[in-house]
Amino acid sequence: MRTTFNVSIAELDGAELWNRATIGVVSISHSRDYLDGLMKNVERAATRIANNNGAEVADSFLEFL
Repeated sequence: MRTTFNVSIAELDGAELWNRATIGVVSISHSRDYLDGLMKNVERAATRIANNNGAEVADSFLEFL
């Protein structure tokens, strides 16, 4: 997803549980509208990848700084 969407991705939480992960996705732009669309596309792709591998996206949120 990093090369497809030009975003940075990192695992944020410690891996206390082997079957759960908290992933952060970051991008920078002057356009809030562009970032909103980009992150919606990233979320759809992440959900598709998770579902294809027997997992699910339990929650997501978007924050602009």
